[in-house]
Amino acid sequence: MQNLTFLCESDSSPYKNELLATAELEFIPDCAFPYVNVGYNDLSKWVEGDCSLTYSEAVAEIEGWNQYDIKCVVYIIPQVLGMMICLNYYFISRGNRVARGKDSPMSIGEKGLLGFLVMQTSMAINLIDMDCTADRLSIFMSNLTMGFGLTSMMYTTFTFVEKWVMIIEAKGKSQVCPPWLKKLKHVSVIIIFVGEIIVANVEQVVGGGGLASEVNSAYDAKINSFKNLICGFVVGLWGVIAVNYGTSIKKKLATAGNKETSATKKIGEYCKGIGICSILGCGYKFLFCALRIGKTIIYTDPPCGGGWISPLPILMIVVSFVAVASQKPNKSNAKVGNNNSNVSSTKAASSSSSSTE
Repeated sequence: MQNLTFLCESDSSPYKNELLATAELEFIPDCAFPYVNVGYNDLSKWVEGDCSLTYSEAVAEIEGWNQYDIKCVVYIIPQVLGMMICLNYYFISRGNRVARGKDSPMSIGEKGLLGFLVMQTSMAINLIDMDCTADRLSIFMSNLTMGFGLTSMMYTTFTFVEKWVMIIEAKGKSQVCPPWLKKLKHVSVIIIFVGEIIVANVEQVVGGGGLASEVNSAYDAKINSFKNLICGFVVGLWGVIAVNYGTSIKKKLATAGNKETSATKKIGEYCKGIGICSILGCGYKFLFCALRIGKTIIYTDPPCGGGWISPLPILMIVVSFVAVASQKPNKSNAKVGNNNSNVSSTKAASSSSSSTE
């Protein structure tokens, strides 16, 4: 007997079978997700083998209004707003760099904003069909956009943390990334990429006693749980490193000056931001790992669905705002060509200011 978990079971479904609740009967839908039979909601109009009605359309017929499209718009609006804020911050940061001189290198903060912008763009595309029930995005494309966004966000975070460690471990004017951190960064990026993009699609077609390969949208939760466990550990590990070294840098900068500078405040804000995001990310990964382990997750038919609450998109939107807000740049008063106008009062602050402008 397979250990199945159905996302929802509807008593009004024409496919309803009492044995599904005990998982004694394999559930193979007539139509491949996200489609159902025409006439699904009115058996007098049933057309056997006609699978031209999408899952979201069937739900709209039941509810009397297009709930799913409105849900997508509700989620897209804050994501696009975050993109606009991030883009504005990027242009401010770029203007500060131009003001320092045409040969000034791109700062860590500027690179970080670009990384977050890539993440937000990927998520905005994903939210066009966030539950994949309107066939605007395939499950493969949904996993790809979500995975690319997560990978971009984590790579950007790793880059910030790497810079902080280099500042703390610096000897004199030399800032070199410790070999252990460089290897950890490379391994972590590979794990996130493979887990969120490749494994996320593999779990859709393997495992579950063959059910995942037979039922579109079904996935093997054993593989999913193992992936979440590893990725959650990576996120948590970097969160600990970030908080540890970020706090050390703030103390170092505070010691170097007579009062707390904008650089120390920015690092403190970003340190808190990474801590919050790490807690949320680990919580999500470990919670669903515990709930799904050893099962095969499949969609059943309308009116079942994800509802209005989708934890991962909400988490990504929150993380997006926290990350971007912590990187708000200060407008420079420097004039173009004046290379010395933005020199900070201490060497440490000068090194770290690249993560804040």
